Amino acid sequence: MRFLIENYLSEVYILRERLNKYLKKIRESYIEDRRYVSIRITCDQLINTVEGSLKNIITIRGSHTHLVRHSDRDIKRLESIFLFKEYLDELQKYLPDDYIIPNFKNEYRKLRRKQKKILKDNNEQIKILLDYCFKEMLKIVFTDDDEISCPVKHNSIENRKKFFSKG
Repeated sequence: MRFLIENYLSEVYILRERLNKYLKKIRESYIEDRRYVSIRITCDQLINTVEGSLKNIITIRGSHTHLVRHSDRDIKRLESIFLFKEYLDELQKYLPDDYIIPNFKNEYRKLRRKQKKILKDNNEQIKILLDYCFKEMLKIVFTDDDEISCPVKHNSIENRKKFFSKG
């Protein structure tokens, strides 16, 4: 389970990096376009939105990646039950009937259910974030007529040649 959680955190980190890189690429591509100021503002706002939305997940990922493996209280508890499983099974014989020692399979199922809900909720929020980001990016990259809005380089060499050859 730890492996799956660590990989999930890593994939969210990669998603953040790719979104930011894509937004920066769009911003840089339109640097000579007349709409650059509004495009830059939009891209910067989207980068801030991505950073803010994924901050908690990235913080968790960063802390375990650079220091130790990911762990939380529930995972540590499950590991302890697993380590002492045979001992606990043997101990149960000597305890009163109403005293129940945690069962590894039951605890694993509980933790799995909990983590599954957390990841599902995170994924729903990430989907909302992606829908918002791409909706805003499409406004930059496409016109209202659904035509591609290529960056117009007003300061390009071709435009300079046209300008200086006219007179």
